[in-house]
Amino acid sequence: MKQLMATLLLLVPVVSNAFAKVPSVPEDMPQWRIGYAMSSLYPAKVTEAYGVNEEQDWTSSVHNDMHFMRRSDLNRIRQDIADYDGFGLVLGTPVTKISQVTGTQTLPDSVYLYWASISNQRFFTTKWDLPADIKTLMSTKETFTRYDGVVRDCYRTDMIFGFLPNGNTKVWLRGCGEYKYITELAPDAELEADTFGNDAAIYRANYSKRIAERSEDAGALLDPIPWDRVNKVYSDIN
Repeated sequence: MKQLMATLLLLVPVVSNAFAKVPSVPEDMPQWRIGYAMSSLYPAKVTEAYGVNEEQDWTSSVHNDMHFMRRSDLNRIRQDIADYDGFGLVLGTPVTKISQVTGTQTLPDSVYLYWASISNQRFFTTKWDLPADIKTLMSTKETFTRYDGVVRDCYRTDMIFGFLPNGNTKVWLRGCGEYKYITELAPDAELEADTFGNDAAIYRANYSKRIAERSEDAGALLDPIPWDRVNKVYSDIN
């Protein structure tokens, strides 16, 4: 019996150390989400998104975005941002926040997105490796004062990706009543088709007429890309 107890006592530190390697998160921290910001004239279709945690060996898939064309409609955006020109990225109400299929509060080490730039029929993979300081920022409780004066606890657990027609992606963290700009990513790869096998010809058949109608409504030409206007960011958050 003494030998058994001694063996169990030796095992306790080993088990404790194993759990100590798992990063802890505050109990009240929301599960992380992914959000998409896009231009009305250069909308994006995300066909697959997921987060990966290497140390804990898991992958968490995110639900697909089904309403990208409706949400990026020019007239719909102008209801909240009257001076929107159709080119720039839009933050605020038009940004969708997509939840994980099986949620976790623990943050991923990397986020992967597979998406299409619809207007010019190009297909990209984006990978964002979350730095340690960003994980700390996301898991740190803060407070903010709402428009009505109420002070609320908050976290910055929504990762917002803004898609540009050359494959670059701007990244913000959303939370605490604001969008905090983080970085701009170059595409990890350019592909010949989306994750469902739909290529440029299929996208032209499905979307070219609708994009042409949008450009006509905006009184704008899509080619060449006016980068000074495309890189402008609009928001309905004051």
